Amino acid sequence: MRTIITAAALGWALSSYAWAQDAATSEAGRQLAKKVADAIVTVRVATKMTMTFEGESSNQERKSESQGLVVDAEGSTIVPLSNLDPSALFAAIGGEGMSMKTDITDVKLVRSDGTEIDAKIVLRDKDLDLALLVPTKQPAAPLAFVNLAEAGSAEALDPVFVFSRLGRVANRALYHRVTFIGSVIERPRKRYVVEMGQLSSEVGSPVFDRTGKLLGLITLRAATGGAADAGDATGRNSVLPMVVPSVDLLKFVSSAAAPAK
Repeated sequence: MRTIITAAALGWALSSYAWAQDAATSEAGRQLAKKVADAIVTVRVATKMTMTFEGESSNQERKSESQGLVVDAEGSTIVPLSNLDPSALFAAIGGEGMSMKTDITDVKLVRSDGTEIDAKIVLRDKDLDLALLVPTKQPAAPLAFVNLAEAGSAEALDPVFVFSRLGRVANRALYHRVTFIGSVIERPRKRYVVEMGQLSSEVGSPVFDRTGKLLGLITLRAATGGAADAGDATGRNSVLPMVVPSVDLLKFVSSAAAPAK
């Protein structure tokens, strides 16, 4: 009987400890969300696309929304390039005889209070799947931002916080999620893989480590070789969401201000 009671007490103690840890993690996430929410903006894009397949072309206009992360007080914003211009991603996985041409006609940053800021693309990197946006006019007041120089770190199975913006149907409310690092890829460049949620809009989401520092931004990594090399029905061997670390984000943004050589 004493053994049963001891085991029950131990089980209760462990479950209570786990609950306390979960509660602490949730509270830390809520406090972090309050701090960074205004730096997570909706990016609204209008594009004209031309699709070509075996010599036949079709044109269409498209409006889409994704999310971006403001990285300085002037409103410079990083966003996955594939969210703005999917042509590079399409070229990698579309297969032979297929092509896409995209003309971006309008870009706006929609802040958490609903105000809109006209923006333009000043830098692209297809390999990183990143684009840098800047307002076309100086904002009337400094914008909330996340400092890329304060880089986070994580190892496999570490908990992380992922924040994204819901769509218009949910009034673009902030979506909070706690997940774990599923894989740390060291070569050819360091990347993190987190378990993706049910929202496809999480591409472009910032990821923060347990201390509240920015770990990186979720972008898409496409393997070259076209659809024939997709490997399986899930597409895991052709396209995979990965977290580009803060150090690479900082280098990318800094290159926009670097003088031409």
